Amino acid sequence: MSAQASFCRLLMFAAAYTVCSQEREAVFAWSTGLRLPSVCYRCSGNITADSVVARHCQANDTIGTERRCCVQEVSDEDGNSSRVVIGLDWSRCNLTSLEDYALVSASSLLWLDVSENDLNRTIADRAFGGLIHLTVLALPVDVVCSDVAWNDSLQAENANICTHPYSPCGWQDIIIPHPHNNTPDHPLNISNTELCPVHSECLPDGPGLHQCLCTQGHRGYKCLLKEGNFPYATFFASSVGGALGIIVINWIIRLWISRQQRQTP
Repeated sequence: MSAQASFCRLLMFAAAYTVCSQEREAVFAWSTGLRLPSVCYRCSGNITADSVVARHCQANDTIGTERRCCVQEVSDEDGNSSRVVIGLDWSRCNLTSLEDYALVSASSLLWLDVSENDLNRTIADRAFGGLIHLTVLALPVDVVCSDVAWNDSLQAENANICTHPYSPCGWQDIIIPHPHNNTPDHPLNISNTELCPVHSECLPDGPGLHQCLCTQGHRGYKCLLKEGNFPYATFFASSVGGALGIIVINWIIRLWISRQQRQTP
């Protein structure tokens, strides 16, 4: 066997070992309940040192990193531990588009970096839908921060940084708590009749985005239906009455036309 063939086999073995190691790591994480959302593994490597996400993560000793995510361990009332993703670095990730609700699996995000990707005009309108806690977004230099989604922006060397997200629902004293306790909650208004129909509440759905949820006791299209048993008696009565009314009106019209024809010489 030639030296070149031996070297190629060695490379193939190393690649296979790397893939198998990654698979074993993923299986172990899944079996222990510590598996993070798939967005953390979308790009190869770890968080880049000069990303916006890295600067925020390094500022807090209680925040760790894994692959492209900043994570924080939290415990519920029963003492069960879980990890939430509060930062995601997708910079230099060879992204060419972002679809609607592309990051909804990491809805607890505070910081997101998608800079240095070819995303000009390929970001869907609701790409950041569901990220109601997002406070900082780094975009490529050729993508501007939307005026309807962000109140402030800063142009850095390799990114446009969007801060202070705008809520279409307005700002009041309604609090939507963040999944962990080390960051401030965001006061958000849950009622805006200009955006949502009657019998519904306006809730944030990401920077510059909103959703309308029916209030208790209402459901259906534009929340027009009241909850409870369907009023069959009223429905059939109104339907039969309406049908009879149409028949009577049609009979009267035909009778009037017939009389007019008879009177015509």
